[in-house]
Amino acid sequence: EAARLIAVGAATASRQAFSGQRMPPRHPHVAAAINTGLLSVDAAAMIITMLDRVAPRADAAQLIATERTLARRAPTLTLEQLHRLVAQAEAYLDTDGIGDREDALTAEQSVRIRQEPSGMLRFTAHLNPVTGALLKTAIETLVTARIRSTRATDPTESAPVSIGRMQADALVAITEHALTCRETITPLDLATIIIRINHTDLVSGVGAAFIDGIDQPTSAGTVRRIAGQAGIIPLVLGGPSEVLDLGRTQRLFTIPQRIALAERDGGCAFCGTTGSYAEAHHLAWW
Repeated sequence: EAARLIAVGAATASRQAFSGQRMPPRHPHVAAAINTGLLSVDAAAMIITMLDRVAPRADAAQLIATERTLARRAPTLTLEQLHRLVAQAEAYLDTDGIGDREDALTAEQSVRIRQEPSGMLRFTAHLNPVTGALLKTAIETLVTARIRSTRATDPTESAPVSIGRMQADALVAITEHALTCRETITPLDLATIIIRINHTDLVSGVGAAFIDGIDQPTSAGTVRRIAGQAGIIPLVLGGPSEVLDLGRTQRLFTIPQRIALAERDGGCAFCGTTGSYAEAHHLAWW
């Protein structure tokens, strides 16, 4: 904590040249936001750490513009929202560094298994964004299917099972399937990992992509490898694409409509939870 405070102070305090002349802070926009009380130390540390990390490779003018934008938007965001925005900004400023960061995260992947005195086994996993997204999506798909099934059969269940327990059961089901089954677990038929990337970046293999529910950017090269065995759904805004409004003759939402809702709202329009836990519904009941 002390080191973080010192780093923020050093980055936002005015400096003195060898000639004795006073110079502006290294990060003037962050400094101004802190001095006016708009920016917290936690938010400032998140911004300046990223800017300093990419400074050797990023364009100086883009660095200043990005700092200005982040300092202006940070006061209106939670730390979690700011973290996502900072990750996107880093991908924009340092596209070439995405692959290096991805390789570093992959090298740090690990799973530790420890037996506790009670007999329970504790699994601690550190997975890179792409690998983690695969497992996260599979677990969330099974949990969502179980929640919907429970609501349909017993909407007044007196002792609901916790999300943590359902996630554990989902992981067990996936493991059993991998070891013994030859058929896909039914709810996983509809499991979809959504990755957003510009078409030009996908074709060239250079650029950044973002996986729904994962803050860390992914390299275009990794997405190209995934695309080899994936169904690709192009989203053309303002142009002719898949029909999203089928009227009222079809009761349930289609997969394209669900993807469009996730694209528009980023998750639940009310509580903000990720799209995999949210149900498609009408904001105004009819």
